[in-house]
Order: sequence, then structure tokens, then C-alpha cells
Amino acid sequence: MLRELVGLEAEEVCRETGLSDANYWVTMHRARLRLREFLETRWFNQTKTKKENNHA
Repeated sequence: MLRELVGLEAEEVCRETGLSDANYWVTMHRARLRLREFLETRWFNQTKTKKENNHA
């Protein structure tokens, strides 16, 4: 959140949180995967279902 909302650079986030550089990038990668999974299963899937119901 510090990077995306506040606009801090990765180095600054690591300094503020005490994360190593490698741990920061792993955490960011995992967060993006979870966000993608959530959007695909909860957001886009519901939109598709609503559209299919409207055309039936």
C-alpha cells in the first residue's frame, strides 16, 4: 500500500517496513497473484453471470 497509495519507491518501503529487497518483491508478487485471483473469481465471474442471465 505504501508504494501504490502513498507513492513511495521500493527502497523507501523496505526502509520503512524493515523488509529486505527480495522479501519486498516476493510480497508484492504474492499480493498481485491474490488480487488477480480475487478479481477473476469474484469480480469478473459475477459480471459474466449477470450478463448471461440478462440474455436468457
